[in-house]
Amino acid sequence: MGIAKSRIAETNITFKLGYVQLLVEEKFAALPKEEWDDVCRHLKIVEEVYKRREHEDSAMERIITSADEDDDDTLLTLP
Repeated sequence: MGIAKSRIAETNITFKLGYVQLLVEEKFAALPKEEWDDVCRHLKIVEEVYKRREHEDSAMERIITSADEDDDDTLLTLP
């Protein structure tokens, strides 16, 4: 997709949203099927990475919450 982004950036002379939208639509319509297939494969990989990270973040949050609940605010006294 870097190719589409670069081409749109090179062609964008007005910096108006409507014109950029037209450029995006033209570029995407002209992309070969193989390039779209590559993009879709890449996005599936990225999605899996995010899902794993989300799961890891959730597990870490449970650990932190559990540790917070176990904390005791009372002072320890030495004998």
